[in-house]
Amino acid sequence: MNRNNNISKLSLESEDEEDDHVAGSEVFHFKTTKKSGSMAQKASEARTPKTSKSILKNSSSVLEREESGSVTPRRGEGTPRKSTRVKTEKKGRKPEATTPFKLRERAEYICDDIDVGSSDTDSDEEESDPETSTTRVPPTTPRSRRKIQEAADMPHMVEEYFELHSQGGVSVTSDRTLAKLGAGKMDQDSLNELLKGVPSKHSTECQQMYQEHRELFSKWMFHICNGYNILLHGLGSKRTLMEDFRKSELKDLDQVVVNGYFPSLTIKHILNTITDEILQAESSYKSPLDQFDFIKSQFEMKDYRDFFLIIHNIDGVMLRPEKVQNILSLLSQIRGFHIVASIDHINAPLIWDHTKCSRYRWLWYDVTTYLPYKDETSYENSLLVQQTGSLALSSMSHVMKSLTTNAKQIFLLLAKHQIENKDSSTYIGMSLQDLYQRCRESFLVNSDLTLRAQLIEFRDHKLIKSKKGFEGIEYLLIPVDSATLTEFIDQHESSV
Repeated sequence: MNRNNNISKLSLESEDEEDDHVAGSEVFHFKTTKKSGSMAQKASEARTPKTSKSILKNSSSVLEREESGSVTPRRGEGTPRKSTRVKTEKKGRKPEATTPFKLRERAEYICDDIDVGSSDTDSDEEESDPETSTTRVPPTTPRSRRKIQEAADMPHMVEEYFELHSQGGVSVTSDRTLAKLGAGKMDQDSLNELLKGVPSKHSTECQQMYQEHRELFSKWMFHICNGYNILLHGLGSKRTLMEDFRKSELKDLDQVVVNGYFPSLTIKHILNTITDEILQAESSYKSPLDQFDFIKSQFEMKDYRDFFLIIHNIDGVMLRPEKVQNILSLLSQIRGFHIVASIDHINAPLIWDHTKCSRYRWLWYDVTTYLPYKDETSYENSLLVQQTGSLALSSMSHVMKSLTTNAKQIFLLLAKHQIENKDSSTYIGMSLQDLYQRCRESFLVNSDLTLRAQLIEFRDHKLIKSKKGFEGIEYLLIPVDSATLTEFIDQHESSV
């Protein structure tokens, strides 16, 4: 009976257990944490202090999870796992600033007035969506804002400066001119006479230095015979020293002297002098390169002969162009052709590249003389000299010798037209169309291109100037005074 009663009790208990669905936590008591998520809460509190509002929010979320039974640990877990909130917080953390400590202090000073509660809500939003969170741009510092303001005010300050200084009107210049000295201008010869009377300082030392340079003449000739060319440089005029060398060492040899400081000198004049005076061959050439080929063939085909080209100021204004230096460097490579030259400009070596320097084969000699540049500056305009027009007249006469007959007549037509209108105050020059019509009537040109080619040659020699009027018409003018131009016409009208 007892056995049957026990079996019936067990069956009733099993039925009650099936009906009640007893959980394992009631049979086996596991050790559970009293407060889930405390580690994450402590970590978040260590980073940024939270308000009571956020703490209440976290505690309410913990109570809701305890009521729902989510606090029961899973199988195989001795200690509770870190919540996913910690990971999201790590993902949503801002990158550590790499700016210096002082700049961070400035940024903190600006951000002190930011509400803490708003920062907490922003951090919660970042935790909810860590993938879309972006790094915030730090605010500008007071110093940077001040610099931006100063840069914006700079144009106004500049305008105010010029307005302030322009209120005084036209700037006052000095009235101390040469005309108030009471002495009129003199001619070139009178000026040279006055300069001769000026005593020179250190004349004894300069003379001793000059004699030391003369002792180098034999050494220069030795280098020239070995295929080198001589280039003289140094402070002071070297014309006297080169003339002494020419008269003492080259008196029995063929030679041509070139004044590189002459204002109307061209490479064509140098080549014509060599072909006419030295080779005694009169012929026409298409270009300076063709004339160079002719000179080279004459020197190399005939018996060996030495020829010396003496160039005073090879760095002169008219000899600086690349084409001129190219032809001179080619001439120095001809057999028996020697060059002795001087330079005075401090930047003179810049006119030669490595190709021209290798052709010239220069040997540099410092021949400082401290002598005045009388001849080299005789063609420069001086405020003390009255411009008589003799310089312009000699320059034009020298250029006219190298022009063709038609080119001379074209220039004379332009000069006569300028003399006829010299009394007109509104005369700005002869128009290009009028000059073309007169040249066609005189059978000097057959097209407009031919006339423009002649004008290019005039411009290269600085014989004419051109400018456009208000109607867009080009006018031509000879930049010489009327008296000099009249004298020029009288000298050349009969020879044409």
